[in-house]
Amino acid sequence: DGSVSVADLAPATRAALKPMWAVVTATGTKARSSAGVTAAYSGASFYTVTFPVSVTNCAYSATIGATGTNYAGHGEVSVYSSPLGPKAVTVVTHDSAGAFSDRPFHLVVVC
Repeated sequence: DGSVSVADLAPATRAALKPMWAVVTATGTKARSSAGVTAAYSGASFYTVTFPVSVTNCAYSATIGATGTNYAGHGEVSVYSSPLGPKAVTVVTHDSAGAFSDRPFHLVVVC
C-alpha cells in the first residue's frame, strides 16, 4: 500500500528506535534500565549515565523520581550531553530551592 510500518523494518533498525532509559538512586546506583546502560555518581549531585550507543543526536528527558514505591520529594533535574563522550549523558539534581542535592531520578533517551 506504499506505507511503512515497524513490521517492515529490519530487526536491528527496530531495536535502534526503542527508547533507552535508566532509573538511578541518589547514590548513583542503577536501580533498573534498558539493556547496556550504566550509571555513576560523579560527585556534588552530578551523575553520568552511559548508553550502549551514541546519544549525541537524541533527546533527553529526566525527572526526580523514586526507585521504589516511596516518594522522592520535590526537586529539579537538568540533563545535557556529557563531555565524557558521545554515549554519555550528564544529569544534575537540585532541591526545590535550586541548591545541589543528591536525588534519585528517571532518565529517558529517544533517538
